[in-house]
Amino acid sequence: MLFLLLRSADEDPQSFDHDTALRSKCRRVATARSSNKLILLTTLTLLASGCASINPQDGFDKVSADVQQRIGNRVYWYTGSPEDTEVKQSVRETLAQPLTSASAVQVALLNNHTLQAKYADLGISQADLVQAGLLKNPALELTRLKPRKSGEPDDALDVEIRFEFLDMLLIPLRKKVAAQQYEAAKRQVTVAVLDHAASTRKAFYAVQTAQQVENMFSEIQTSTAAALEAATRLRKIGNINQGAFDNFKLQDDEVKLTLAEAQLATRSSRERLSQLMGVSGEQTGWTIEGGLKPIPFEAIDLSDIEQRAVDNSLDLAILRHQVQAIADRAGVDNVESVINDLELGFAWDREASGEWNDGPIIEFRVPIFDLGFARRARVQSQIQQIKAMYTAETISIQGNARLLADRLRSSREIVEQYIDTILPLNRSIKDYALLNYNAMQIDVFRLLRAHEKQVNSYQRFANALSNYWMARADLETLLSGRSLALANMSGPAIGMGGADEGGH
Repeated sequence: MLFLLLRSADEDPQSFDHDTALRSKCRRVATARSSNKLILLTTLTLLASGCASINPQDGFDKVSADVQQRIGNRVYWYTGSPEDTEVKQSVRETLAQPLTSASAVQVALLNNHTLQAKYADLGISQADLVQAGLLKNPALELTRLKPRKSGEPDDALDVEIRFEFLDMLLIPLRKKVAAQQYEAAKRQVTVAVLDHAASTRKAFYAVQTAQQVENMFSEIQTSTAAALEAATRLRKIGNINQGAFDNFKLQDDEVKLTLAEAQLATRSSRERLSQLMGVSGEQTGWTIEGGLKPIPFEAIDLSDIEQRAVDNSLDLAILRHQVQAIADRAGVDNVESVINDLELGFAWDREASGEWNDGPIIEFRVPIFDLGFARRARVQSQIQQIKAMYTAETISIQGNARLLADRLRSSREIVEQYIDTILPLNRSIKDYALLNYNAMQIDVFRLLRAHEKQVNSYQRFANALSNYWMARADLETLLSGRSLALANMSGPAIGMGGADEGGH
């Protein structure tokens, strides 16, 4: 602490001769000038340290630019400005149109309140950065001592103003630490935005898949209902036995249950997407534009996939800022581990003879028992820990890149196999069955079963196509800078059992 002590007493003119009083007055003038210079210097330092301003929008603008560069979407922070109304209106207009995956993601980034809360982290971190550059407020203490006995010198007045001198010296280091933490906070907000965009995109694909599967099972249920109706007529005239009739009845009931499950899956997936987009009430009546898109003609570029994922990783960037912050913090700890309390200043004191004495003051704790070894060792261990985490995260990113590239290639090959072979064969079989039925060579039940197999084939194709778009979304998220844990990546969709399973 910077320690300034001024001690004065009301003087009795009768107790000094003229020369003594003159010398005392000159000394007081000189010391007052020194005191004024010291107070002026300290005041200027305080004013300089207090000039920093807090504007969280600066950090948000950097996050916005980073998000735009990585995924091409706009983000917005509602702060009560006139532009808020325009953004909300654009969200309403988008929801009034059939949604695409891109427009659903854009609505989520503009309208989700969880993200709005996350943006406040920028203000918190920037406030910490500004706080790190401020001196602690000075402590002012006034003490007035009255004599207990009459006839003694008049009461004295002690004035003390104290400043944290060591804290002043460490401000540059602490600002470097806070600056690294602020940069890490901006990266973490960007991570939250990318995660939300990825979740919304995959939720949109889930809605498309669920609706497509529901439509297919609706077709199957129409087919099994027609088969049951035909079986009922045949049963009445005795052309089929009870066992065969029960088999058609069981098939129709099972398909109805499967259709109900598919409808529930559609409602659940819609609700999930509504929550991610931050909509409620009438806005949940949104629609989507068609079903799952066909796979693009050109395959995604998978060259140097591991290096691109590592270079773009925000998680690695955050770890780098954390290492630098700890390294900068080590400079603070190295000083405080040796000297953690430093008092410097100037003191004035008047002796009983009336003479004024003055001189500098220095006070600090002698490092005898605590030499700071433990604090320095702790910092070194933290640095080693984060470096190991950095290496582990790099290996994980490279592994995820290889896994996702393989998933994307495999899912593309499966979809192409359906398009090139399986779907045309099922369509051919169904058309051939229709020709045979028209020629009265097969009964209606075989025709219906051929139709059901074709619909089931389309349902499995929809799952395969969904797997492709989920894998592509995960890979695009990884390349945009967001690392993915293996447990959080979407695996192949589990197909729902079709009406042809189990035989009849």
